[in-house]
Amino acid sequence: MLEFIMSAMKKNRDKTFRVTVHGFFSDGKDGVSVFLMEGDSVTFHTGVKTNQQNRIRWYFNNTRIAEITGNLRKICTDVQCNEGTERFRDRLKLDNQTGSLTFMNITTTDAGVYELRISSKNSGEVDTTFHFGVHDVSALKLDEMKEGGNVTLYTDVIKNPKDLMTWHFNDILIAGDQSEICTDVECKERFRDRLKLNNQTGSLTIMNTTNTDSGEYQLQINSSRVSISRNFTFPVASPTSTAGEGTNATGDGGVVIGAVVGVILLIAAVTGVVYYHRKRSKKTKQKDTTVKDNRDEENGEAENLLLTKEKSNGSATDQTVANGSATDQTVANGLATDQTVANGLATDQTVANGLATDQTVANGSATDQTVANGSATDQTVANGSATDQTVANGSATDQTVANGSATDQTVANESATDQTVANESATDQTVANGSATDQTVANESATDQTVANGSATDQTVANESATDQTVANGSATDQTVANGSATDQTVANGSATDQTVANGSATDQTVANGSATDQTVANGSATDQTVANESATDQTVVIEISQ
Repeated sequence: MLEFIMSAMKKNRDKTFRVTVHGFFSDGKDGVSVFLMEGDSVTFHTGVKTNQQNRIRWYFNNTRIAEITGNLRKICTDVQCNEGTERFRDRLKLDNQTGSLTFMNITTTDAGVYELRISSKNSGEVDTTFHFGVHDVSALKLDEMKEGGNVTLYTDVIKNPKDLMTWHFNDILIAGDQSEICTDVECKERFRDRLKLNNQTGSLTIMNTTNTDSGEYQLQINSSRVSISRNFTFPVASPTSTAGEGTNATGDGGVVIGAVVGVILLIAAVTGVVYYHRKRSKKTKQKDTTVKDNRDEENGEAENLLLTKEKSNGSATDQTVANGSATDQTVANGLATDQTVANGLATDQTVANGLATDQTVANGSATDQTVANGSATDQTVANGSATDQTVANGSATDQTVANGSATDQTVANESATDQTVANESATDQTVANGSATDQTVANESATDQTVANGSATDQTVANESATDQTVANGSATDQTVANGSATDQTVANGSATDQTVANGSATDQTVANGSATDQTVANGSATDQTVANESATDQTVVIEISQ
């Protein structure tokens, strides 16, 4: 099934575009199934090399569309080979060495059953069947965004180790397997320190975008039987330019475009998700901030009291509601402070250049604390959830929830500190270039502490499990669990130290180039301490549990 959703939030500051593709391809007993979008390119691989005894023929719905003989005396992908039909004119490419066939600029009329027949004197004839469906949605053209935002092209899958996933920009390789980001000199100059590749999912983030990032981005997914190429295009405008008339997604009413189509897959397939996510600052102009305060009148009915704050350059302070909601505290250049709600909801505290502080809710949720250049501090909820604390260039500190969940504490270039939850879960503490520290949960689980270049420290859980402490280049330290399990402490180039569990198991301490030290379990088992090139020391178990 393919689900295509493009949605725009009502607020001008936030936009999310999503493309979800369920089942790029599957290999079942009845053949290979592929699902495509208009404009895609797909290559079917034969898995053989041609020789003088081989004859390779391709058929579409029992009509021959391509043929190659081993001595290369007959190669055709033209009208004559297609037996009079011009369906594939100039859109087929046949590999003379392998007989693999590429279909370019796929259209809905290309959907159907394709058959590969390989004949030889020694082994007779072997048939392979390919099925693919084509959805009538063209490659996504993303809405124009302003400079300084972040774009994430997100797959949301764990990559199949047998498949290869790469990203290209204007035909230049910018990311691929083994964290190969910008191996080309031109690419390094263009995207210097602004690309982040998720090694587990293959998702790609472009940070602090500039107008030179405008262009075509290509995702390529290659398996042993099928290769798929899909293009995405988005423009980046300078802060002084304005969006064209077609940019409906920035309108006050927002825009939601959806198309859902189902297909029957032969078996469970690889699932891919591509996200385009953008957060941008508001234009430097006057904006109205409306606060709704419900007041009870003598007749028992409540009416809305509308208060308006208008600030273009200055400070918005002391936005307080006892029981209700505080929304849209916005300052273009200055300071937004003291957004407080006793019982309700505090949302949309935004500063373009400056400082957003003291977003507090006693019982409810605090969301969308965003600063483009500066710091976001003191996002606190007593009982509820704190989400979406984001800073493009600066620091995010003190995201705290007493009983609930703290999610999505993100900083592009700096440090994320003090993500704390008393009884629940802390997830998604992420820093692109810097350090992530003090991810603490008293009774639950701490997951996804990730730093691209820097150090991850102090991932602590009192009674449960600490997972996914990952650093690409640097050091991972102090992964501690009192009663439970510590797993997946990984460093690509550096050192992993102090993986400790009092009663339980410590697993998967891995370093590619460096040293792994101090893997200790008091009562349990320590497994999988691995170092590629260096030394592994101090693997200790007091009482070993045999299987």
